[in-house]
Amino acid sequence: MDISKPLTIGRLLLLLIGQIIILALCAAYIEFVYYTDIFPDKLVNQTYEQTRCLVVDKKLETKGKALKTYRARFVINYSANDKKQVTTVFANGRNRSFTTNRESQQAMLDRFKQGEDYPCWFNPADPTIAVLVMRNNWGNVLYLFLPTVIVLIIFYYFVRTVHQLFEVNKKTRRKK
Repeated sequence: MDISKPLTIGRLLLLLIGQIIILALCAAYIEFVYYTDIFPDKLVNQTYEQTRCLVVDKKLETKGKALKTYRARFVINYSANDKKQVTTVFANGRNRSFTTNRESQQAMLDRFKQGEDYPCWFNPADPTIAVLVMRNNWGNVLYLFLPTVIVLIIFYYFVRTVHQLFEVNKKTRRKK
């Protein structure tokens, strides 16, 4: 856009549409990160009930050939609502994803000994869902930092563009 030319209503509307698209994309990304990474952990912290779990089996799962990824998998049994449950859980809260950091997953496996019991949490609404390791890191929030900064900057320019649009509209009406 040539900045030496005065802004017309058409150019301002085009700028406004671009800003709205960027705001919508950032909002969609923020919502996606919240509902996939933050909300499940919040739900576990607020609604799951604590009990004791027996580690029946544990294994380091590997995926990929060229780029190997890993996750610690545990089979646990526990009592929930007076019923015995057996389920598979992973070492990152409700997150089932793999990581390239083999050492961190091996360290998680080493933390739990097969045949011993540990505190765990289960969903009272669906006792087959359990968590052995609470995920309390705020690393997920870092993924929201850049989009939030972009939203703040674009919102400032959005308000400024709306103001300019009204000013250009006033000038155009006065000329008529």
